[in-house]
Order: sequence, then structure tokens, then C-alpha cells
Amino acid sequence: MDLRFRLLRRGVWMLSVLLQGCKEDAPYVKPPTPVRVATVEEFRGAPGLRYSADIRPQQQISLAFRAGGYVEEVARARGLDGAMRLLQEGDPVKKGLVLVRLREKEYSEKFHQAKGRLSEALVAAQQARLEFERAESRLASSTMTQADYEGVQAKWEAAQARLVQARSAVEEAQLLLDDCALKAPLDGIVLRRQVEPGALATLGQAMVVVADVSSVKVVFGVPDILIRSVEIGQTICVATESIRGERFEGRVTRVSPWADPRSRVFEVEITVPNADGKLKVGMIANLRLNDPKEGPPEPVIPLGAVVRPGGSRIGYGVFVVEERDGASHARLKPVELGAVHGSQVAVKQGVSLAERVIVVGSTLVTDGQIVRVVP
Repeated sequence: MDLRFRLLRRGVWMLSVLLQGCKEDAPYVKPPTPVRVATVEEFRGAPGLRYSADIRPQQQISLAFRAGGYVEEVARARGLDGAMRLLQEGDPVKKGLVLVRLREKEYSEKFHQAKGRLSEALVAAQQARLEFERAESRLASSTMTQADYEGVQAKWEAAQARLVQARSAVEEAQLLLDDCALKAPLDGIVLRRQVEPGALATLGQAMVVVADVSSVKVVFGVPDILIRSVEIGQTICVATESIRGERFEGRVTRVSPWADPRSRVFEVEITVPNADGKLKVGMIANLRLNDPKEGPPEPVIPLGAVVRPGGSRIGYGVFVVEERDGASHARLKPVELGAVHGSQVAVKQGVSLAERVIVVGSTLVTDGQIVRVVP
């Protein structure tokens, strides 16, 4: 039994020796270090400060009646189902279209009454003129006293004054009658309709608000330290979160000559073409203003790519990925850094555009080490 046990122990020992020999024959190969890279990009000036702006119509008009009355009719438009419906917000309108019409009966009667008084005034004026002409002849032939002549003259002047008043009354009545039809003053869209058929419209009450949005105004405010960077005619691109991925080019059309006394900012207006109607009134736009003292374009890299070469406290470097012998290698390059722009830093020298720099894993690799680029 002891012999068998000794033989078994000897076999186990020999097997372990053989296994150790096998391990020594297969040296350990370190797998490539996974890293993430970014491409060296060109930076075209400081991004400047971001501003929020209001989108306003090019022209906006609130329409109201010059006098009150009951609403007889509201314009209609064809709906998606093909049926006619009352005009609503967002509907396009053409210049001259009657949007709201008041009941005309009262104003028509006033107009005819004014015309009747005008006819009476015309007859009275003609009679007074004839009397005045006869009085002039009698005064010249000394058959009328000066006092009687002056009385006829005063009557003629009073008749002329009444005629002028009667004509003004007819014109006023005509305007009121015409104003029973509230017409669109421009081609545009309806922003608001605040009236229904049968409602009582009061003097000065806004019935409909129409706007020209073929182009829109983007309005924002800038402080005095940046007002010098905005000029009339300058091209500025704006964007809005409502329409992602699209930018709209416009020109500065107005720069306020004075600052708001409360906010201390100068109002700036950019006019943006809007023929397709994508930009809506009330949207919030955003834009950036650059400082006019910006330098020339320069390469930039993410701040996370910068390392200290060899653990030194002097100088900076980056690892770039180079393809060599069918593998990706990390190569350390010393760099001279420039200004920081947000999460990026400018590189004055040391790297070239389109080179790939390691941004994740840069502290885990050494110069010449094989790496594996991961997304």
C-alpha cells in the first residue's frame, strides 16, 4: 500500500513539472489596450456668447372698428374636410379680404340722412348766393344800404359754412359705412381672431390680428461691451430648438441707438426670409456673436487628450494613433497648447488636422504600445 502511494505521489510531481515546462514555453502576450480617439479639428474663432431671441412678424396689425355694432359676418375658409368654416388662427389672408362685417342698417340710415341734409344745404347755399349777387348789384346802384348788404353777406357765409359741415357729415357717414367691413390690410396670416358672428363689437376692440410673416424679425439684446461687434447689414445665422439641425441666415436690419434703462442692453433686430413659413411667431431662436478680435483658424483637441510626457511636470503631449505593420500604435507627441475653448484646447504646434488623438485611455498607454480603437 505504501509503495502504491509513493508511486502516485511521484506521478503527480512529474506531471506538475511537465506543466510548468509548458507554461515557460508559451510567453504571456499582453492584449492591445482599448482606447477611444477624436479627430483633430479646425476651430474658426471663439464661439462667443450664446443669445436667446424672440421671433416676431415683419409687420403685425390689430384690426378694430371705428364704431360699435353687431357682427353680422365673419370670413370663412375651407377646412381639411372641404367644408367651409370660420376663419381661424394660422389661415392665410389676402389684402382687401373682408374679415369681419358689422350690421350696416344703422350706418346706412345715417349715411342717407347726411346726404339729405347735404341736399338741403346745397339748395340753401344756392339761394343765398343768388341773393348775395343781387345785393352786390343793388349796392353798386345805391339801391341798398350798407347794413342790408352786410346782412345778406352774412347769410351767404353762413350758408357756405353749413354746406361745408354737411359735406363733412356725408364723408364721415360714408367712412363709418365703409368701416362696417373690416378688411385685411396686407397679405399675411391670422394670428388671432377674437370675435364671433352675432357678438357686439365695441369701439376700438381688436377683432382680428393679422401679420406679414414672409420674413420675420429675430430680436435680442446685447450689452454695451459687445455692441461694437454688431453692424447693420451683418450676416448672422440663427437656429431654434423647434427645428433641429437647420440654421437660418439673416441680416442685421436695426441696432437700437440707446440701451434699455432697466436691462442695460441694446436691442438688435435680424431680418430672416421666411417664405416657407417654417419660423413661427413666438418661437425662441438662439444665435452666437463672435468677438471681432478673433484670431485665425487653429487646430483644437479635447482637453482629455492632453497628458504629461513621462510623468514630467513640464510640457504637454498627446498620444496619436498610427497604423503600422497591420496594427494600431500609440505614438507620443509633444505639443504646445493655446487658448481653451470650452471643452477643447487649441494646439499651436505638434499635431496636424485629421490626426487621431487618444481621449480615453491616454493615461494607460505608453509610446509605441499597440492599442485597439473602440467606438
